[in-house]
Amino acid sequence: MSAGVLKALGAGIQIRLPNGMQLESFWSAQARVSWAACFIALSLMVSGCAESTDQAEEAVHPGLQIYINYCASCHNAGVADAPKLGDKKQWSWRVEKGRSVLVQNTINGMPPAMPKKGLCMSCTDEELANAVDYMLNALE
Repeated sequence: MSAGVLKALGAGIQIRLPNGMQLESFWSAQARVSWAACFIALSLMVSGCAESTDQAEEAVHPGLQIYINYCASCHNAGVADAPKLGDKKQWSWRVEKGRSVLVQNTINGMPPAMPKKGLCMSCTDEELANAVDYMLNALE
């Protein structure tokens, strides 16, 4: 993408109406970032440089979606002493027990706070293990 396009995205839009009046629309910083990201993605797809859908899906951690849908509500905020995602201090003594114990605790629950399967009753043990792996990877 050329520097001119990025500069235009950052500067806002200037529109001249037929009756000679001028309308200026300055985008918020968030809108500029969103539109720039869309423009870059579209440019890559059109130019053939984008990854295929299969490759893009493989690049996403297999536990991410389960984490977002079921784990994040407690592990992002530390609800009921849930260790926060990426907080090495809070996870340290849990990690010492080993991955298999963490996975079993996720599957079986840990009263009083950790519900069985993190309330994802439709999740397979493998999906829950992937979510645990996602949280462990956040510690690296």
